[in-house]
Amino acid sequence: MEVNDPRGSIWRKWDLHIHTIESFEHSFSPADWNIYVEKLKKKAIEHNIEVIGINDYFTIEGYRYICENFAKKEKDIFYLKENTRRLYLFPVVELRTNNFLRGKALNIHLIFNPKISSIKIENDFLQKLKFEYKGKKLNLKKEDLLRVGLSEKENRNIEEIDIEEIIPKEEEEKRKLLRIAYKIISVEKESLEEALKESILKDHIIVVLVGKPKDGLEFSYFEKSGRLAAVLENFVSLHKNVCIFTNKKEDIEKFIKTYTKPCLWGSDAHRYERLFIPNGDEKSYTWIKADPTFEGLKQIIYEPEERVKVQENNPSEDYPKISCIDSIELENSKISEDLEFESKFLPLNHDLIAIIGGRGSGKTALLDIIASCFEDSFKIIRENENSFYKRAFGDSRKEKSKALKVKLKIKGEDTEFEKTLGSKDDKFKNGFRIEYIPQNYLDEIVANYGNLTARIKKLLFEKLPSKKEEENKLKRELEDIKGNIKKINNEIVSLKERIKDKDSLLKEKDSEEGELKRILDEIGKYRSQDSSIIIDDITSEITKLEE
Repeated sequence: MEVNDPRGSIWRKWDLHIHTIESFEHSFSPADWNIYVEKLKKKAIEHNIEVIGINDYFTIEGYRYICENFAKKEKDIFYLKENTRRLYLFPVVELRTNNFLRGKALNIHLIFNPKISSIKIENDFLQKLKFEYKGKKLNLKKEDLLRVGLSEKENRNIEEIDIEEIIPKEEEEKRKLLRIAYKIISVEKESLEEALKESILKDHIIVVLVGKPKDGLEFSYFEKSGRLAAVLENFVSLHKNVCIFTNKKEDIEKFIKTYTKPCLWGSDAHRYERLFIPNGDEKSYTWIKADPTFEGLKQIIYEPEERVKVQENNPSEDYPKISCIDSIELENSKISEDLEFESKFLPLNHDLIAIIGGRGSGKTALLDIIASCFEDSFKIIRENENSFYKRAFGDSRKEKSKALKVKLKIKGEDTEFEKTLGSKDDKFKNGFRIEYIPQNYLDEIVANYGNLTARIKKLLFEKLPSKKEEENKLKRELEDIKGNIKKINNEIVSLKERIKDKDSLLKEKDSEEGELKRILDEIGKYRSQDSSIIIDDITSEITKLEE
């Protein structure tokens, strides 16, 4: 299968956690590269694996050796070939960091872009990492690692060891010294953080945090303590491409839903019999919907729920069984002096397909050709003056020179359906129907909202008849709600009228109470004065009137 599959993105089985005989801790016996690679290919085919992450501790040597001695190359990506199958290879380095969480080391996997050379990965990233050995800070370089190995083996002071005394040693002896060093070192957290932020390769790395108690993010502990989000945010601030290694269903759901982080799993194989058998749970395969490229893998960062699954079966089997076109083939045919088809085989994706092209590039022609193989859609095409079929063949189907042979392959069917357009061939593909909507027809439907709604309902109720009764039930409930609302509105109007009358009465009452208060105030004024004075005043007033 090609790097860029003509069908587009399809589900493939990946295992990005395969150790080699370069790992300091392995049980591959015999530790022979020829045997290792042959078993690797055989087991990968057996488990239907398409992408392999060659993963060793602190080093890229295993990946480099396989690529240089056993692999082929296409578009800068190495692959192993077994018969007609291709097994694409990714470089992965497993690191142990010091004092990262709760005073313990944390295992981190770095997946590198396979288009980046092994030498560049070493020089521009790995060798910039630092570790401490007996109070001395060293780089993750082969020279320093060999000195550490010899220091441990012979119990010597590392300051006394010169690399010159190691260079003449046999290669196998050097590998033993390196393995001794790999067993005891831990990369300094600060140097890893700096490399992830500053390295020129930072955009060509995906960081995978191990989500298990022994050497990774113990999910339950860090979530309960409230530190998990802080740990993840710290890594995301350093490097945006972060994934989690875990196969626990409940953890996968939480990492995706809460932290939008994709989850992977692998075999973590250290011996031949465990190659590509998922670690801990033999059903936890990693499925990724993408091309076997670094760009394809990066899509899981942006679509963690849709692009990657950890499960036994191909995720395409999780969806309802539906018929779909698997491929279309056109035979070389000259329709007219101005129109000619060359032979073409087009494999099609089983999910959404977008046909992209400029004006006149054949988008409508391709759709019309496919739709002409089905009776219902052919009726629409034949009546549409703007259809490709009408323009190419007109009303006549007698001229043999205008014939165009089409072959359709339906997913799950063994035989192809053949039809010759522009001839007396009136056969159609039976067994299922398609919904064909030509461009101008779609414009007409969308322009009328009522027609669009009616058509959507028609399609929905044809596929899901039970939804029709649900709609009727909802309509009845809606009418009841409308009736209740109308009743409540009438009551509100009535209450408003009553309140209005009450307000008028209250105003009259307030006016009468004011007048009564004024009269009482006047009476009170007279009561407070001496009665003789009041009589004198009255007598005086009478006298004035008599005069």
